Amino acid sequence: MNIKMAIGNIFSSNKESESDQLGTFIGVFLPIMTVMFGVILYLRLGWILGNTGLYKMTAVISFSSLITLITVFSLSAVVTNMRIGGGGLYYVISRSFGMEMGSAIGLALYITQVMTIALGTIGFVESFQHFIPFVNPKILGLSVALVLFFVATTSAKAALKAQLVFLILSVLPVLFIIWGRGLPVDYVIPEQSAESFSFWKAFAFFFPAVTGVEAGVALSGNLKNSKRSLPLGCIAAVVIGYVIYLGMTWHFDSHVPRLALINDPLIVFSLTRFPMLISFGIWMTVLSCALGGFLAAPRTLQAIANDGVLPGKIGEGHGSQNNPRVAAIITFSLVAIAIYFGNLNLLISVMSMFILIAYGMLNLATGLEEFIESASWRPKFRVPSYVSLLGAALCLIAMFMIDAGTSFCAVFFVLFIYAVMRRRKLSSDLDDIRNGILMFFSRFAIYRLNYAKPSLRTWRPNFLVFSEEGVDSTPLMQFASSISRTKGFITMASILSEEDTSTERLQGAQLKLRRSLRQKKIQALVEICAAASFGSGIAKLMTSYGLGPITPDTMVLSSHQVENLLNLGEVTSLASSLKRNLLVVRENEESIVERKITQIDIWWDEKDRENNDLMLILAQMLQRNPSWRKAVIYLKSIAKDELARESRLKYLQNFIETSRIDIKPEVFVSSEPVEKQRTLIEHFSSKSNLVLVGLRTIKEDESKEEFHSNFVRLNRSLKDLPLIVFVFNGRSFEFSKIFRAS
Repeated sequence: MNIKMAIGNIFSSNKESESDQLGTFIGVFLPIMTVMFGVILYLRLGWILGNTGLYKMTAVISFSSLITLITVFSLSAVVTNMRIGGGGLYYVISRSFGMEMGSAIGLALYITQVMTIALGTIGFVESFQHFIPFVNPKILGLSVALVLFFVATTSAKAALKAQLVFLILSVLPVLFIIWGRGLPVDYVIPEQSAESFSFWKAFAFFFPAVTGVEAGVALSGNLKNSKRSLPLGCIAAVVIGYVIYLGMTWHFDSHVPRLALINDPLIVFSLTRFPMLISFGIWMTVLSCALGGFLAAPRTLQAIANDGVLPGKIGEGHGSQNNPRVAAIITFSLVAIAIYFGNLNLLISVMSMFILIAYGMLNLATGLEEFIESASWRPKFRVPSYVSLLGAALCLIAMFMIDAGTSFCAVFFVLFIYAVMRRRKLSSDLDDIRNGILMFFSRFAIYRLNYAKPSLRTWRPNFLVFSEEGVDSTPLMQFASSISRTKGFITMASILSEEDTSTERLQGAQLKLRRSLRQKKIQALVEICAAASFGSGIAKLMTSYGLGPITPDTMVLSSHQVENLLNLGEVTSLASSLKRNLLVVRENEESIVERKITQIDIWWDEKDRENNDLMLILAQMLQRNPSWRKAVIYLKSIAKDELARESRLKYLQNFIETSRIDIKPEVFVSSEPVEKQRTLIEHFSSKSNLVLVGLRTIKEDESKEEFHSNFVRLNRSLKDLPLIVFVFNGRSFEFSKIFRAS
């Protein structure tokens, strides 16, 4: 399928129009052409040409048509790959980027279509008013809109036939201009000079003349064969429109002096023996655009309502053509308000922005589909990905070159609607390309990370939080989430018994955990593991869970799990051999996020610097969390005598200064043995909200059982502390480098 086929077959659908559904010519080609033949053709083209010049104007027309043509190519690829329902561009975008973005673009397009009706009606009233000055213009406008409303809602086919008459009557003046008399002998050429337009200024004036594709797509749900009609009708309309605009431009340049074009915007009335035909052509053009809007806008609103974005009553259809009467009444009401309350010229640029946003999103969706090569992407009309992506880029460039301020307003409106729809959490079974896009770029990122050298500078913990079946691990998850926030990874691993390993049981447990995390607003992955025991499940996940460079490097356990289900000596040995960090959190009944955080204590161990470094990093990350931002971090240590205290304090103060960290050092004196000194932690940290204590490695002469027993005794001796975390550094990184002066 190509452009030649499109042009050659455009008028081959006469038989289709005899049925209840629409064919290529009357359902696609006609609505687009009625939009393209607008006021610009008669009243603005010569003026833009005079201020721009022939060659620059040719480039403007070509560039404008190129954007539209690329969009048509992208549209053709989409419609030959999927069944197109009602709603036109809204349907395509919502099925590509999801309901939230689709509804945001759809509502913006609907507003544009409503404004098109109002502008067309007001344009007719303003050009016709001098014939009947005794009639109130608002009453006349409402009367015209009411007539068009009844024509459009009675029968879409009848309305399109009326558009055909309007189109023929609006094109006839073009023929009279081309084969007219030229400028009369007595025509006086103005001598006033004018500024020379830049390319982008000329583009801004001209581009709305070629934005009509959305009108042809709006009736997609009424087409007999949308996969054939939409590509053929759209491509033919764009090509023919380009030829006509280019032909008129060259005709004006060769028959009318440039000063006349610049200073006489109504020059077309002087080029024909029948000036009244020009006025008549303008009337037919604006009425045709307004009528086309009454056909398109209600169907866009109907499609949005049928998807559950708006109340279902709005989407009700009537008759064999599913005419959206309720949506049409709402549309007429909005048009009436717009006509009654004034001048809409200031909204023209915003309307163009919405169209460009829709064109850009359509091109982006098609380009990404072709680029990621999903299995479901099998269009008969193939478009190279770089062509569609180029179209998306050109739409973005055109928006900001026309008017950056208006572009920001239009983008803000779309994003606002998108945010509202996200909060509504629309449920839909639609399958869009977002997962494919995320998978593609995730794959790219993971492979790049796999071959990249691990970076200590950008390190963040990748938590694997363990939970036994039926036990709420919210405190552990809240603690891990407080550190990682949105910058790291968290996986909640639930270990189930091997009594029942059915797929239904595992999937049910996974779904339950995901719902719980979503309700608590904790972002985390979920992993379910069936094992003979809790300890064997931990060993299984520590050795096998993960994907290349994003394998968890920090394990999180509760003190309850350690005391009742595990041998901490075995877990620590496994973590050391795998170079994984380990955190043992003494859970507290009071939720971490609900407590007023004022103080964090880090207990410095002179003999275990690796743990000290990791505790400092975790405390710094916690302090960046908004809930912990006001907490003061204390670096505490115990010395054997006063002389050692002064030396240790001086060392810590120098370390803090060179490391550029905001913490306060405190050194206490105790002559007790090292093991007994740890019992003093409870006394010196009684006012702390969080206490971080290093978890030492197993001594050479110490068994794993003895190590476990020693930890249990230490943990129980600190029972009165509100929250304590034992930190073990698995030596995966030399964290001390982070605190070295640079």
